[in-house]
Amino acid sequence: MDYKSSFHAVLATVRPLMKGTRNLGEFTAGLIDMGLVPRGTVDGEKTALEMRKSATWKGYANGSDQLPTVLASELAGRWDQFRFASNVSQAYEESALNDLADRLHDLDESINKGNVTEGLGQLFYKVFTEAAGETAAVTEPLTLADKADRSGVPYIDEKMNRLRLGDRSVALPQKHPTPDTVQPAELGYVSALLAAYCEDKARTGVEVQLDDIPSRLVQHFQEQRKAFYRAEWVRETSWNCIHDGRPLFDDFLETMHAGVSDTNLRQYPNGLERLFATLAQAAAVQLDGVRLDQIIDLIDVWSRKGSCHELVARKRLGWVN
Repeated sequence: MDYKSSFHAVLATVRPLMKGTRNLGEFTAGLIDMGLVPRGTVDGEKTALEMRKSATWKGYANGSDQLPTVLASELAGRWDQFRFASNVSQAYEESALNDLADRLHDLDESINKGNVTEGLGQLFYKVFTEAAGETAAVTEPLTLADKADRSGVPYIDEKMNRLRLGDRSVALPQKHPTPDTVQPAELGYVSALLAAYCEDKARTGVEVQLDDIPSRLVQHFQEQRKAFYRAEWVRETSWNCIHDGRPLFDDFLETMHAGVSDTNLRQYPNGLERLFATLAQAAAVQLDGVRLDQIIDLIDVWSRKGSCHELVARKRLGWVN
């Protein structure tokens, strides 16, 4: 593995994507605090800013100063890469972490979108041990089950060919309620639904509005929004489940598309009938080979139907000819 193992090199890579609103010194200290655990001494836990001033951290980050041996040794002794990974995952959005993975891959080829936060934590630990004049102790790699137990991240058990959450039960993230109003991210599938609900009006060239939905279909529309957000929840929950460089959520969508595409392509008297038939088929698609379906309670009938709206948003399905 060939990469620059210096504090400056790592900070220069992550700073553009994770800078937030703080100056470089405060940003650096805040990032380090995400991986520090209490020392358990009478002095109590010291934060990074209690160890060194913001201006000093800025000097370490921009490369004008080197990490002192004593400080680097303390950081290495208090560093928990899994605590760091968990805190970073909660602090940054998926899109930022995906971009970060691409940048960090140039420093360490083993880092990808599925392990970016753990990989960054490992990079920091290597930086600290090198600055302390130490060689990181060679230990048995933490098993995937151990990592899942610590982080709650699903992993692929290649030996059993199953997706698992460790040896003990790990609760899935809470589902968020559907927003009261349609969000910009929904416009792709919502426009397609409106065209199906009000097909005659849409054919005249008049822009269909939410108020135009027939009263008998208003509840159905709200249910489809729920379905879309349930599929989004599956995507967000599994965003760092990667196999062969591909998100497992994309495999789920591919299987759903294969299962409903023939139904969607048949001739129907109108788009509404095509919509109903496709959603009914979505609830019946076999997911035996889909790894995400092996996580208990992750995929349900709502996320199955929601996958159709995800596919519509990606222009792979449609309701009106």
